[in-house]
Amino acid sequence: MSKILPMIPSKLLRIAVEDVQKSLNEGHEPDMDVSWLHVVERAVGSKVQHTCYLCMAGAVMLQRDLVRGFDLHEAGYYLPSHCKENALQLTAIDYMRRGLFLDACHLLVPFDLVQHKGLFMGMTRSVLENADADIPGMANLSTYLKIADELEAIGM
Repeated sequence: MSKILPMIPSKLLRIAVEDVQKSLNEGHEPDMDVSWLHVVERAVGSKVQHTCYLCMAGAVMLQRDLVRGFDLHEAGYYLPSHCKENALQLTAIDYMRRGLFLDACHLLVPFDLVQHKGLFMGMTRSVLENADADIPGMANLSTYLKIADELEAIGM
């Protein structure tokens, strides 16, 4: 049975924040330049070490088990195309991580651009102004939760 992520931006953003936190707690490496989900294999002495690098959408791919055949102990690079049923939602998560809320919402739901343009610009500004000191390329997680509340307030 496939797992389909919601098409509601506020719900997606909350899922992403939860899954990033889980991934960090499990010791996976955030890397917003790598994008998506990337397992690297390295020789460490006589052993082979696998490190999982992921972006916000990659954390969702990992924690929600969206990639068929994914193995943390096998090198590989996984994109939204590996999760066809969720490709739009994962792309929208990546857009929101970067502060591109207008683009993310445009992928997922019909909305009145004129009515919400100022709000989207404020959300983008929040992401840019609240960069996470430990994870370049994204805001701190509390910023995304605040934005999820703002999206929910307008029905998104």
